[in-house]
Amino acid sequence: ATDTTIPIVGIDKKIPFKEKLLFSLTPGLGTFYLAMISTWLLFYYTDILKINDAFVGVMFVVVRVADAIITPIFGVYLDRQNTRWGKYKPWMLIIWAGMAVGGFLTFCPVNFGQLGNTIYATVTYIIYSIFISMNQAPTMGMTASMTKRQDDRMTISTQNFIWTVVFTLLVSAASLPLINLLGNGNQGDGFRNFMLIFMIIGIFLILVIVKVIKERFVFSSNENQKLNVKAIWDSLIKNKYAMIAVLINFSINIFNGVRSAIGIYYYKYFFNDTNMMVIVGTLSLVPMLIGVFFSSVITKKIGVKNNILLMVIITIVSSVAMFFIPATASGKITFYALYVLGGLFMGFAMPAQLTMIPLAIDYGEWKNKTSSGGFFGAINGFTQTLATAISGGLIAAILVIVNYVPNVTQSTNSLIGIKFMMSVLPAIVISIGLVIFGWDMTDKKHQEIIEELNKNRKSESKDAQEIKNRIIS
Repeated sequence: ATDTTIPIVGIDKKIPFKEKLLFSLTPGLGTFYLAMISTWLLFYYTDILKINDAFVGVMFVVVRVADAIITPIFGVYLDRQNTRWGKYKPWMLIIWAGMAVGGFLTFCPVNFGQLGNTIYATVTYIIYSIFISMNQAPTMGMTASMTKRQDDRMTISTQNFIWTVVFTLLVSAASLPLINLLGNGNQGDGFRNFMLIFMIIGIFLILVIVKVIKERFVFSSNENQKLNVKAIWDSLIKNKYAMIAVLINFSINIFNGVRSAIGIYYYKYFFNDTNMMVIVGTLSLVPMLIGVFFSSVITKKIGVKNNILLMVIITIVSSVAMFFIPATASGKITFYALYVLGGLFMGFAMPAQLTMIPLAIDYGEWKNKTSSGGFFGAINGFTQTLATAISGGLIAAILVIVNYVPNVTQSTNSLIGIKFMMSVLPAIVISIGLVIFGWDMTDKKHQEIIEELNKNRKSESKDAQEIKNRIIS
């Protein structure tokens, strides 16, 4: 419509709730596949496929080098193209379907011998990893193109995190019993059947999602054709909000990756109780959900910056405290309490953290007159999967250093190493989040940016209509 008095959905009016609800499912699905990697893949490779743990650690890191090349290039491409079906939606469908299939193939056990298993694991992991790294490019671009309203985005972020908690709980608390049930005692078959079910569910859901969501604010392909790789890299380096958001995302994901990867070893060898994995997964749900529901209120009161800063400080303190917990009944209770405390403050902060990249995209559009939503999303996705790889690689490397031996009583050095990886190491990596000190984007500043962008958009629309009218006349 050319009548600028008509309220614009996504600026003057909220977008439909159904659209927000369905779109918010996508990070939850992504979390499921990332959680399967961080929680189970190292264990699956070493204990089921019998692949050398040192090789697995190197593979995790090396594959991310390929991602480092492919993912940003894909993000640049995404920002420069458009299709008859939309700018981001077709790629969401392709990538999420590929991720579902790649996840199934990765956790599909084979018996090709040690060399054959190693080759199969490497090839399928590369495919799986690339799709996971690429998925945030269209998803993050879609977030910025669906709505410019911060309340819409906060609703999406809150729902995102609820789904993220649900899918995280599914992996941490329910995956082991389901894998054992579906495998009828054979964990390899259980992994295969578990991932087959979720491949079917994932493809069905993404088909529904792309049918409902709408792209409302998209730069034309002609404008984006003027961009080049250097210009888009500059749009990241010179956008301090994007840099801060990416670094915080990296710190949170590497923290979760380290915790998830070492968890099964910690419960099994330090407390001699693998059932703790289910208990911890369940315990983490309630405080996180409580935190999520209060996140909007807390963020309004103290702001994004202070909310995330508080989470980082509490997480550092509670993580370091875990190192001093004894392997006793009271030690378990203390561990659970610290885990609940950290989960509560993580819940407070995560919905606010999820709005940071879209805010950075708006700022970049206002400052640089270019849209880099796909590229920022790609970088965000890359740092997320890089964090998973680094965490897995770190755990694998430290397990080698401390002389970990599967399925035997661990030495004192091994147990100290496992304790370190569960407590001090996560505290070190989450401290990267202290870059939040540099964040000064307020709601008022963002509103002023959106108002100026809206004025420019209406002016450009009016000019385009006048040119069209002159051509017709």
